[in-house]
Amino acid sequence: MDAPTSFFFGLEKKNGQRRVIHSLLSGTGQEITEPSQIRRRAVSFYSTLYTSEYEEGETLSEGFWNGLPQVSEEANSQLEGPLTIQELQTALQGMQGRRAPGIDGLSVEFYKAYWDVLSNDLLDLC
Repeated sequence: MDAPTSFFFGLEKKNGQRRVIHSLLSGTGQEITEPSQIRRRAVSFYSTLYTSEYEEGETLSEGFWNGLPQVSEEANSQLEGPLTIQELQTALQGMQGRRAPGIDGLSVEFYKAYWDVLSNDLLDLC
């Protein structure tokens, strides 16, 4: 192992200077350049950012939901229903070949080739 040299210390010092924050904007939009003020502003910003103001029982305002697309009751019950063998086969047919869709390492071609044998077992897994 090489001994630390002044060259490497100088290199690290130079690299460290590039990582220093030289200025920030305050909450009012003024530029802060004093290191101690920069530190205080950063601490204040992140303390506020990660503070939760959620209270138990609080809900999203109704205005949030207005204008968002809605799923019909019929479509919702269909989506929540059990997966069918046809849906599973359609998904399999839409997959790219030579890829393993799961952790077993078996390719899409394998599942397609042995669909008649595997289909019911695969459906049970879903």
